[in-house]
Amino acid sequence: LSAFYAGIAGSLYAHLIRFISPESFTLFLSIEFLAMIVVGGLATIRGALLGTFLIIGLQEVLNRVAFVRENNLFIIVFGALLVLTIMFLPHGLAGLLAGQGLRWPRRAALQVDPDATRPALEIEDAGARVRSQSAAKEAP
Repeated sequence: LSAFYAGIAGSLYAHLIRFISPESFTLFLSIEFLAMIVVGGLATIRGALLGTFLIIGLQEVLNRVAFVRENNLFIIVFGALLVLTIMFLPHGLAGLLAGQGLRWPRRAALQVDPDATRPALEIEDAGARVRSQSAAKEAP
């Protein structure tokens, strides 16, 4: 189904531009499309629309800032937005609106048992076992 919509969109774009070349589709455009989908939400059309409106709106706002426009810092802003979305909103804005909420990254905690009397790993006479296994393989 998504390939069908992509084909329709490509044909409409070709009709509008009247010429298509590989140079028309840059790395920035790919990052922009990826940001739209991930920020909005991967599994829903509503998420894709939300992400599109947010990214295009953010791009228009950043385009008015001369420093960002002159140094082409859109990619850095979109990259940071992607990282933050993946960390805190794994289901995108659509997931937030659906009630799945924010996810705070958890730190892995090292749990040590203070009552432990034995070490976690214990090796006893490993050399003898290796010798006995190799001797068993050599035996007819």
